[in-house]
Amino acid sequence: MWRLLRAVLALIALLTPLAGATAQPAMWTLSDEDTVIYLFGTIHTLPTELHWRTPEFDAAFEAADTFCVETDVVAKGLEILRLTLSEGVFSGEERLRDHMSRKQTRELHEFARAVGIVPESIEVQKPWQALMTLSAALSAKLGLDEASGVELSLLPTARADGKAICEMETPEAHIYALSKLPLNVQIAALTHEDEDFDTAEEALEYLKIEMEQLIRDWSSGDVEAIGAYDIEDYGHPDFYEAIIVKRNQNWIPRIENLLEEPGTKFIAVGAAHLAGPDSVVIMLREKGYTVEGP
Repeated sequence: MWRLLRAVLALIALLTPLAGATAQPAMWTLSDEDTVIYLFGTIHTLPTELHWRTPEFDAAFEAADTFCVETDVVAKGLEILRLTLSEGVFSGEERLRDHMSRKQTRELHEFARAVGIVPESIEVQKPWQALMTLSAALSAKLGLDEASGVELSLLPTARADGKAICEMETPEAHIYALSKLPLNVQIAALTHEDEDFDTAEEALEYLKIEMEQLIRDWSSGDVEAIGAYDIEDYGHPDFYEAIIVKRNQNWIPRIENLLEEPGTKFIAVGAAHLAGPDSVVIMLREKGYTVEGP
């Protein structure tokens, strides 16, 4: 039986189009006497026809003098590519199949072909990078557009408006969060089994339905539903700890520093970081900050 690589969905939360849908995603506010910080959960890849900007969003974004993202993938694109090539590719004769069973390798290759990737191109990649590659290919297979994602659609506007651009983490921190994990943890995330399917095509149809529901949840601002993914969905506790918990913890001092600077700041990070039991919102509240919303 062909098994779905669940972490493809859990890690990236790629979404499929809903014709004519209008989104109202969640937003939070943190403030003191001279600073306002908006926290907005994003989806990195979206359908082009989705109208997700609301009057409330536009007012907050336009008021901001600073726009913060996880990492500025536009300005730092070449640096991120360099790090990906140095950290995400095996050297010498080592291949991904060397760390997987024959059954896992066969299923991985079947999924790669189903989303339009030549399996051998995956074989030279380390597990964390293979997972990212499969997620991007799945996005394209389902007709999604990275340029329509929240960050890439807002960064040019923010620069044109003269807003300062800030990052929650460096490209190194962004890449190392995954690349420095032990190989067995990366493999566990890549090969995590959930539902059973006879073919990859059946799995893709299942993913499409799952993602349509996710976009409904994001569109309606259903933070509880977005935060419903648990540690098991990420394939390994250390994988979840690295990409969600530790990164969120590292962002708290950054947000506190922004709160010390007068003005209006708009922080846009992946929706998974603002939902669930280990969210940035909960971490801030546990430190005594009043975070209003969503």
